[in-house]
This record gives sequence, structure tokens and C-alpha cells, in this order.
Amino acid sequence: MARQVRCHDTGLLADKEVSFKAADGKYYSSEAAFNNIREEQEWRNKTYELLIEICKFKNDYVPPVYKRELKSYADFGFENIYLGLRCARNNIEWVLETKDFKSEYAEARYISTIIRSNAEKVAERRKKDEQIKKQQDKMIQQDEIPVDTNLTYKDKSIIDISSYLEGDD
Repeated sequence: MARQVRCHDTGLLADKEVSFKAADGKYYSSEAAFNNIREEQEWRNKTYELLIEICKFKNDYVPPVYKRELKSYADFGFENIYLGLRCARNNIEWVLETKDFKSEYAEARYISTIIRSNAEKVAERRKKDEQIKKQQDKMIQQDEIPVDTNLTYKDKSIIDISSYLEGDD
């Protein structure tokens, strides 16, 4: 039995031989899980960079209030949050210029609500696009089955088996 290691993605113990060891020395349940986590981290970093650009935060630093709010929307995925943020860029810039917030928390909640609604719309749109694509793929697969529609019942060759039956008398 191999040594037990704790998987970074699941937090569960697994055999060292079965787990995937990343370059940073951490173990993951599989290489695919490691790649998914890495991709999600890249989208998170892109989202924070875009938020810094839009809100013009000092010292390229995202306040913890924003991070906490965005992490609470992580069920949409940071890719959808990023795309929602890009869609809402003009709205957020207008809000920052025109509204006067009493606290940073109120500003963060207002902006994150805009981001959430746009991320939700993006996620729904992408889900519908995937369903449409699956339906199109299914229809293409059904179209690939060769069906000869020109044949009628009379066109089929009829085999006379009476010669085989007469010999038994």
C-alpha cells in the first residue's frame, strides 16, 4: 500500500501513486483537476486585473470586500464573472462617476450586484448556447444515418421460396 497524501483540490486522503503531483509539490486527485483549478485561478486573476482597471484602485490592490463578494459568486465560474464584468464596464464607470457612496462597503456591494447580474446573464446565455450546440450535433448525427427514401414496398425484390417447400411432400 502506497503512502497516503492529502489532495489539494478535494482535501481527501489518496494514495501517492494514484494522485497527480504538480510542480509546486502539491498533490491533486488528477491532472485534469489540477488544470481546472489552474484555469480558474487564471480567470480570477484576469477578473481582478480588470476590476483594478475599471475602479482605478490604488497600488493595484483589490480591497478584500470586493474579493469576498466575487468569491461568493464563484458558482457562476470566474470566466463568466470576468465576461459579465466586461459587459458591465460602462455601467460601473458611470456609477463610479455619478454616485456618491457613504462607504467603501456600500460601493462594493453596489458594483458587485451589477457584476453578479451580468455574470448570471452570461452564464445563462452560454448554457443555452451549449444546449443548442448539443441539439445541432445530435441532429447532424441523425442526418448521417443513410436512409434510402426512394424505395417502396413494390421495389423490394421478392424471393420465391415455394421451390424449397415442395420437396417435403
